[in-house]
Amino acid sequence: ESPDWEQAIITKFPSGYLFQKHVMEDPILRSKWETREAHWKTPYVWFGQSTSSSQEINTMDDNRVKFLHAMQFKKPNGQSLVSGFDSQVKTIKSNHDVMSHGEWSVTLTCMGYYVKYEEIRLESAPSLEAYSDIVTEPIWEIASRDREKGLTDETFTAVMM
Repeated sequence: ESPDWEQAIITKFPSGYLFQKHVMEDPILRSKWETREAHWKTPYVWFGQSTSSSQEINTMDDNRVKFLHAMQFKKPNGQSLVSGFDSQVKTIKSNHDVMSHGEWSVTLTCMGYYVKYEEIRLESAPSLEAYSDIVTEPIWEIASRDREKGLTDETFTAVMM
């Protein structure tokens, strides 16, 4: 059964060891972490509310390539442009086994990074080759123009293998 992630804390540290050593083993920082008063300087810490239904969230296979999308929308209609892109490419993503594991509407960005991201998404694909097959589809090229128009330059995607 897939997890139902209603809320998530997404953070980036150079390694799990550093997080363990500098946060979880320090009683003061651990206490702040547990009470969501994270005041240490780390590049990205987001707290958010899920916008995905539990049917959209699939179990994460360790062998898959993961994509973390941190998105900031252009005003006034960037989010609707990105939604249009999502609708247009939903079928080809499904055909190439690209899975959505969650979408979170960001409610808080903690100290350490100045950009207010509005949405965080987690996806996976069987391989980079499978994902590259998608971007060669004609509809992807057309739809991605709307996505690009809807997102600021602060938006990024991290690939985890």
